Amino acid sequence: MKKAPLILSFLAMTACETVAPAPTPAQLEIAQKRWPSATMPNLTEGRRIFVNERSGCHNLPSAADLPADEWPTVIHEMGSEYAKIPQSEIDLITQYIVSVRETPATKSEN
Repeated sequence: MKKAPLILSFLAMTACETVAPAPTPAQLEIAQKRWPSATMPNLTEGRRIFVNERSGCHNLPSAADLPADEWPTVIHEMGSEYAKIPQSEIDLITQYIVSVRETPATKSEN
């Protein structure tokens, strides 16, 4: 019976990796095309905020749910109007989500 919490924790972590994969060098390259000052720590922090701190209201969406050019508006509206997320965190989440969405594997999902 002690295995159940361990299994549930593993499944939860696996689900987050599927919806919110760890940033890759390819995603950093994509992010730097839009935001030249983007760094791997920026993307990692954007993912951390997205997964750990901002998923309490609803299930995490997949980056493939919307085209890349729609995400900034959606994240800004949800963050500033509903969740009251600081602009600095909105920026990090946006960099992360757009870079994931723009990777070739994610783009082919839509």
